[in-house]
Amino acid sequence: MTATTAKYVRVLWELKAPVEDLETAVQIYRESPELQRVLTDPSVYKEEKHAVVDRIFPGKKLQNFMKILCDYSDVEYLNEIVEEYKMYANEHQSIVNATLRYVTAPADNQLEGIKKFLMEEFDAHQVELEMIRDERLVGGFVLAANGREWDWSISGRIRGMQEQLGMIQNQAEL
Repeated sequence: MTATTAKYVRVLWELKAPVEDLETAVQIYRESPELQRVLTDPSVYKEEKHAVVDRIFPGKKLQNFMKILCDYSDVEYLNEIVEEYKMYANEHQSIVNATLRYVTAPADNQLEGIKKFLMEEFDAHQVELEMIRDERLVGGFVLAANGREWDWSISGRIRGMQEQLGMIQNQAEL
């Protein structure tokens, strides 16, 4: 996280900024190249940028935040700021962000077991699980959270066996 991003993340946390509002801002900004041009153009006066922000973005808090980004020429960091803020907020609210790659979607009771495992593993109160179908796994699943990975896929097991066979072969050659 850059120093610029970290500064805004801390301010947003102190203001208890709703993630949904910030995601709305990112979506509005991302979908309008003209808006991006106006808000990042140094030749556009601050008052003009503020007027555009007031017309386009909902809510006073969000408008004020966007104006500050404009005033300090940091609007181009909006997406990075929001992504880092989401991770920061989740971390401070004991929420684990995880990704589950699978071939066959797990049953509800399996999902609950996975979430329970993650809550215990990371001492969290909640799990936000992104589900991704991945045929390359052949079968099973791969679970990733907080820089750790649990690979229970068939392709992962085959890869593990190949590595073991390679080590055995190298030892036999010695």
